Amino acid sequence: MSSNTYTDFLVFTTGIRSEVNTQPIDLFSNGTEVVIVISQSHANNVDTSQETWSCDYIGPVSTMISDYVPKMAYFFDDGLARSNTIPNGTEFSKLMSKLYMVADPITLQDLASRGVRGYSWSIEEYQQAPVGADPIEYDYFSTKRMGYVFGGEEDVINMIQQSLIIRQKANNHVWAGRPWLAVSGDF
Repeated sequence: MSSNTYTDFLVFTTGIRSEVNTQPIDLFSNGTEVVIVISQSHANNVDTSQETWSCDYIGPVSTMISDYVPKMAYFFDDGLARSNTIPNGTEFSKLMSKLYMVADPITLQDLASRGVRGYSWSIEEYQQAPVGADPIEYDYFSTKRMGYVFGGEEDVINMIQQSLIIRQKANNHVWAGRPWLAVSGDF
C-alpha cells in the first residue's frame, strides 16, 4: 500500500446544525455542527507535481474529533500519511484543533481558488443521495461516475447534503460520504 504525502489541510464550517430540509430523515443524531476537511496531497509512488485536493471528511465536528482525527493521527504515526510539516499523529491532532478554531464557512470561492470545479460520486453512492440537479455521467477507467460542476453556492450545499445522506446510509462510517473533488477536465 502506498503512503500519501500531505502538503496542506483546511477545515471549513458549513453553518448546518440540524436536519437538511430536503430530506425527511434525521442526518444529525448528535446535533453538532457539520464541518468539511479538505487536504492537498500526492501518493508517494507518483510525481509530486500531481498534487490534488481531496475531501477528507464531511460530517459532524464531534465525529471529526472522536473518529477522523484519531484515525488520521494513527496514519501519521505509522507512516501511511506523511508531511514535511506534520511529524506525527500528535501534531496532526493539534493542527486539526487549531484549524477548527479558526474555520470559516465554506464557499464556492474556497474550492475554486484551489482548482476545484466540481465533484463526483460512484454510481452506488449517487443512487443513495440523488439530491440536486441531474449529474454528468462519465467513465473513469472501467467504472462509471456521476459528476456535478459547481455553478453556484447552492451546488456546494447539495454536495454537503449528498455526503451526509451517504454517511448516514453507511452507519456514519468516518470514510463514507467523501466526494471526489474534480478539477476542470475531469469530466
